[in-house]
Amino acid sequence: LVTSQYLEADFAVIGYQYPKDWKTAISMATPNVFDSPVQKVTFKDGIYQYSPLKVWTGNYYSFFAYYPYEDESIELFDADYEGSPYIKYTHPTSTDPSNMVDIMTASYIDTHVDASPEVRMKMEHRLSAIDIMARNYYQYTDESDVPHLVTIEITDLTLSLTTYKGAQIYLDSNYEGLNGSSIVPFDYDEKTGIAPTQTIAYKFPSLDINPNGSDDTAFRQISKDGKTLLMIPQPNEAMKGVLNMTYKKRYTPKDENGNDLEDAYIINDKDNTAVFTEEIDLSQYDCRLKEGSRYYIEITFTSDAVSVNILKSDEWDELDDVELEFE
Repeated sequence: LVTSQYLEADFAVIGYQYPKDWKTAISMATPNVFDSPVQKVTFKDGIYQYSPLKVWTGNYYSFFAYYPYEDESIELFDADYEGSPYIKYTHPTSTDPSNMVDIMTASYIDTHVDASPEVRMKMEHRLSAIDIMARNYYQYTDESDVPHLVTIEITDLTLSLTTYKGAQIYLDSNYEGLNGSSIVPFDYDEKTGIAPTQTIAYKFPSLDINPNGSDDTAFRQISKDGKTLLMIPQPNEAMKGVLNMTYKKRYTPKDENGNDLEDAYIINDKDNTAVFTEEIDLSQYDCRLKEGSRYYIEITFTSDAVSVNILKSDEWDELDDVELEFE
């Protein structure tokens, strides 16, 4: 029997049986609990299950799990590998910010049938999440000294980020790999601390940011299909990226009797057009992406300027991590 909260998708489990002490057994252990090294756990009609069911015997056990079970960005666990299990994650090169996969892993180490017949694991998010949020406090006063609320029309928004090409992600988040971390970038040079990177320009959809009311927390997420941008953690150096944005400022003028006229746009004095642009270097904020954390790039429009702030939150989402239980 397998129970879970909120995941509602297939995932993989790897099991080891050995005489005693995972730290000792790790150097020569291979998956031997299930009929295949990687056991698929399927979700159907609200139930998680795998087949054939296995029976606890003697000795000690360690279990590891990862989600998703299968994705083109993940190289499945190497059955011949002896040591702490891992997956190889290749960062997608698509500029579509919704083309991301949420990597989650869990581990339960050195359990024994006499100690507990249940295996409880918590799926933890291993990548870093980035959301772009915007709010609008822009107010325009026309030649008649009449104030107008302004709608910001974002016509183009591109976030160019430099990230690792991929990483080896150990399923035990406490495992210390090549660089002392449980996430090791591909081709990482231990002497220099450098690994190959790539810069991807993520394109976000256009949308209107309506004027805010009195609620100072009224940020609106800029996303495609409500998806979050997911990046390989880079805890030892500041995030390198540039935010480029093109937008217009629309308001509704009124006649002398206070009636609404046709919408109009504020003109940019620099080139006498209705188009405004911003280019913001994100490296100035010294934001270091840590695994399992969420980051909010907050854009605020006012009459005086466009300001940007980056906020870190350890709360991934309303569901947080995922509990798994085996019996």
